[in-house]
Amino acid sequence: MNQILLLVSLLAPTQAEVSLPDSYVVARQKADARGCPLVVVISAPWCPACQQMHREEAASPITTCATAIVDWDRDRAFAQKLFGDQPVSLPHAIVWDDPDKPGSHHGYLQHAELVKLIEDAIEENEAGELGRSPQWPALEKRFKHDHPACACCGEATQVIHHVVPFHVDPSKELDPTNLIAVCNRCHLLICHLGNFRSWNVNVRSDAARLLAEIKSRPMLGGKQ
Repeated sequence: MNQILLLVSLLAPTQAEVSLPDSYVVARQKADARGCPLVVVISAPWCPACQQMHREEAASPITTCATAIVDWDRDRAFAQKLFGDQPVSLPHAIVWDDPDKPGSHHGYLQHAELVKLIEDAIEENEAGELGRSPQWPALEKRFKHDHPACACCGEATQVIHHVVPFHVDPSKELDPTNLIAVCNRCHLLICHLGNFRSWNVNVRSDAARLLAEIKSRPMLGGKQ
């Protein structure tokens, strides 16, 4: 199967030797400003798999990253830099969890797999060099099961957020009282105040207030 090329990074390496596409420059600035992953998709208008990926993204935009589209035909020199010594195929994927480490290459990714990849990149950077406890995945899964709705808006839970961030106090990583279940959108906007380098110390009270506002919001026709 054809493969998708993604570059996911909080601070992707600069490519001084070649001209940077405008879409990449804008997305890189957005990623730097928000502290979020940068996703670069290399595609071509004649590639059916590339266009399918774009349709899936348009139908369900990912809000927790900054995305740039790099055209293989127009920006080939830059695209080839990203491929490095990897075989050229469209689409194809590279992921940087840390800009100082080599990127990892991936095959074809469905939309849900891309979302999970970005979530993992965010969590990896939040954990830093300490890394997660081996017990974390089981606790995360159980907490998601027990809290299926976002505490901020009521939509489906996608992320388990640490109220006191892991990098601030690793001892609270497995403390259920330090966890809150949220969707991806609220994870960025409410839990991290729009920047993954920050965090909301009042996230519980803000979440409760927002959820109450949503449940009592006025609607045309008088129905929620």
